[in-house]
Amino acid sequence: MENVSIAKLKKQSVFTFPESSTLFYIYQRLIRPQIQASNHLSTHQKMSFVKPILLMKKDNRIFLTNNFEIFYLLKTANIDQALLSQIILTVQISEDQFFVDTVFYELIDIITRYQKILNIEAIYQDMNEFLTPELNQQLFEKNIFSIPTFCYLINIHEQTYYKRCKKGGSSVKTQL
Repeated sequence: MENVSIAKLKKQSVFTFPESSTLFYIYQRLIRPQIQASNHLSTHQKMSFVKPILLMKKDNRIFLTNNFEIFYLLKTANIDQALLSQIILTVQISEDQFFVDTVFYELIDIITRYQKILNIEAIYQDMNEFLTPELNQQLFEKNIFSIPTFCYLINIHEQTYYKRCKKGGSSVKTQL
């Protein structure tokens, strides 16, 4: 394990592992903007800084295999100096130690935490496109990623999902 600042890590070329890049894109496009707009970003970032960052070296490249917020910060051009100096713990893993379920369930945890302010319909649709029959089999021992499975994972009733879909995606923005 190694402690490193975001600034130092930012100087290196860090990528997402190809098998999980779609999940990082879902976070960047559908989740993070809503967290930021709801004024929960500082709390979310604090939570992101305390968990170890898993890095994998392959073909002279460094891949980040978890932590959506840290990856977002690494790819952001204009970042606050306080965030750049933030120290994070990194752990080196090998390719055979990477499992997509780690990053998948990390994203599910974020969705569960902020589901009241997110467009869960759009998130479900993108996740459903990402999850191949093989990944569904690996994660759920099923061939499809159903709405009931998604609702179970993010801890809401199926009726709640459909109500939010009718309202246009997300529920009334309330304090979490």
